[in-house]
Amino acid sequence: MNDLAPETVQARVARGAALLDEKLPGWDQRIDLDRLNLGDCFTCILGQLFTDQGWAELEVTPYVLGASELLELHPDEVSILFSRKPGQYAFTGAPEDLDKDEAFTALTEEWCTLIRARRAA
Repeated sequence: MNDLAPETVQARVARGAALLDEKLPGWDQRIDLDRLNLGDCFTCILGQLFTDQGWAELEVTPYVLGASELLELHPDEVSILFSRKPGQYAFTGAPEDLDKDEAFTALTEEWCTLIRARRAA
């Protein structure tokens, strides 16, 4: 069983959403909730937002390209940063997430909750 507390998931997703709000206003309208899966670098939040951004030419995933652009880092630096604090923006799981599948499910559900609430407002 994973000790990923709901408030931890909510705080991480809120931090990621705040970063996206700052860097990519309107990002939440571009996410296909039916495809959203935090366990897949092509259908996660960053995967969906950066799929058409030339990631293949750079030989990185849309996830890495997105994180690189959002955090203003070289793609190689993204893997270094995320190896230390990968879950800080809830774009992926964190080291404390013992069960990765459960963590990805919890994160996906929280992103969906946040996006649905924004769309309903």
